Amino acid sequence: MKNKRMWLLLLIFGGGLTVIFSQCVNAGDKPDVRGEEYAGSKKCMKCHEDVYRSYLLTAHYHSLQRATGSNVHGSFEHGHDSVTFDNGNAGLVMNKRISGMYQTAYKKAREYRSERFDMVFGGNKAESYVYWNGTKPYELPISYYKSLHGWANSPGYDTRLPYFERQVTQRCFECHASYVKQPAIANTMQNRDAGFDTTTMIYGIDCERCHGPAANHVNFHLANPGEKVAHYITTYKLLNRKQRLDDCAVCHGGNKDELQTSAFDFKPSDDLARFKVPRFLPKRLSAADKCRFNRLNAIKFVNLQ
Repeated sequence: MKNKRMWLLLLIFGGGLTVIFSQCVNAGDKPDVRGEEYAGSKKCMKCHEDVYRSYLLTAHYHSLQRATGSNVHGSFEHGHDSVTFDNGNAGLVMNKRISGMYQTAYKKAREYRSERFDMVFGGNKAESYVYWNGTKPYELPISYYKSLHGWANSPGYDTRLPYFERQVTQRCFECHASYVKQPAIANTMQNRDAGFDTTTMIYGIDCERCHGPAANHVNFHLANPGEKVAHYITTYKLLNRKQRLDDCAVCHGGNKDELQTSAFDFKPSDDLARFKVPRFLPKRLSAADKCRFNRLNAIKFVNLQ
């Protein structure tokens, strides 16, 4: 009986260790949330280390990040940490707490709302910030502008009072992230009341947004290290002029045309026109909804190639 108990304990204990060990081994090699055809950009570094390290310095990589002390560049020092609104009775102060960095709104010297810096959009010329309310993201009222070396109202925001209710839509993530999942029930392009599965967020524009799914490419070249011709991957030189323009215009072509399917589904060499909703009547957009990107820059870039 005693021996049976010992074997039972060893079986339970050993089985537990096996489960824990397998979790530790697999923790660093999680499948890509986009599906088996995707490898994940970190696997590119094995063969393309120099290219990958230079990519980490690009605006694409920094287009969306978790907010940290190193990527929020505005000052939190007294005298440089606040914005006063036009009516003089309202203001907003940047402050740091144990739980993170916050934008705190005051009215007549009394605090009435405070929201945390959770994500950073952009960073090349300016930074806008987002906070999460459950599964719903909202833009914070104050952004940082490098040309000003300071804080100012986020684009299109009222200058009279702090505003915290502009929801970030899927279209915003489609140009600043590589993927995030929306519940199917709320999966419409212009739905401003949609939540997101935050565990599926792939921050920034990764290698596979511009080169297509790379799992087959990685597997082939790991199995054939002597092969120098790229297989199962889209390279820029293989695309014709229109395909190059479409590849950039997904995000840099303006947002006058609504998409009928997610831009996350667009892959290099796809025809962008197939993704757009047909538009038969002219549509006027508000200043707040106009895209911040310049179509001419994308066209100029492609013409120079």
